[in-house]
Amino acid sequence: MGVYRVRGARIERIAAQTNFDVEESAERFQRNLAKMGIDTELRRVGIATGDLVRIGPAELEWGNDPWEDR
Repeated sequence: MGVYRVRGARIERIAAQTNFDVEESAERFQRNLAKMGIDTELRRVGIATGDLVRIGPAELEWGNDPWEDR
């Protein structure tokens, strides 16, 4: 399992304000990752399903869903 750290004031603020237990909120966060190009960059560097992504206070397990299509 790999571990990736994403840094940036905007995405860290969004992560801190996201309630990942609420599906709609988590999906909105994923759409933000896509809009900001973070999703694409993580895929470019080789992230795989099950890898850990740390963004600010959030630790997320990466899934391979194409959020940009939702």
